[in-house]
This record gives sequence, C-alpha cells and structure tokens, in this order.
Amino acid sequence: DRIRVRLSRLFRDIPQPSPINVHRKIYERVSDARAYFLRGFSEALKVPPEALPKLLRVTPFQGRGFAIEGAAMALTLMDELSPGPHSRLRVLCDGKSAEEQTLVAIGVGWASARLGKPLDWSPIVLGSHYISAVVDGYGFHQGFFHSERFTGRGFPVNTGELSTFYDV
Repeated sequence: DRIRVRLSRLFRDIPQPSPINVHRKIYERVSDARAYFLRGFSEALKVPPEALPKLLRVTPFQGRGFAIEGAAMALTLMDELSPGPHSRLRVLCDGKSAEEQTLVAIGVGWASARLGKPLDWSPIVLGSHYISAVVDGYGFHQGFFHSERFTGRGFPVNTGELSTFYDV
C-alpha cells in the first residue's frame, strides 16, 4: 500500500535530540517517549487495527500513552489519505477509557497538523469534548517538526478561543 510506505518514511530523517545542555534524566525520558511514540506509529502501519489493542497492552506502562498517540496519528493519516470511508481510528477508540481517548485525541492532533486541518477539526469518532487534546497534539507536531518557527523571535501570535492552548 503506497500510503503506508509513504507514512513509514515520515519520521526517518528526524534526528535524535541532542543531550547538550539538557539534564541526563530529562534527555532519557524524552528519548524514551519519542521511541514509544514512533513504535506505536510504526506498528499501526504494519498490523490491522484490530491487532493494536493487544500490542498496546504489552507495551510497558510508562510508554503506553506515547504509543497510543503514535498509533492514533498513523491511523488518522491512513483514514484521511485513503480513498473511500475508513474507520481504522474507530477500532483504536473502541473500549478505551476517557484517559486513553484523550491520548488518542493528542495523536489525532499530530495528524491534523500534518494534514493542514484547522485547529478545531476532529474526526467524528472522537467527539468535540476532546478538542483541547487535539489542539495539544497539533502543538506537539508543530514543535517537533517546525521548532524553528516556534522558538525565539517571530513566535506566531494566535487570537481567538483556541490560542490559549499554545504555550507562549
């Protein structure tokens, strides 16, 4: 599937963060979080969505949330980029607690930023009460892929209700 192959290359050229000027423990935690996110993302590209809940259950507890976020990003991208209606994300959401669905929403936010969706966009499967988590994920994506646009001078000033979700 062309879309899976294209998405599998998304994080390939992103360098590992540098430990310079960062406390070793913080560097290790951020590196672990990144690895779990990428693991969830890549597993979601490899297996049918029905297999993901089992894979996520065997992920160590401290990384499970990041893996859920990564899997949600991958499934949302596949649903949105594939022709015809799809419900891969719905399979991931089914039976999840409110906390886990919040993590799914953060992953959806990563995908919505990648897709160029508006800040208040959310797939129907999530519902509007998760929009703040979607916006958080959107911000994480922007910081991860476009940190130069969001640090130092020239930080974009947003207005309106959703602007409060960005770190300033």
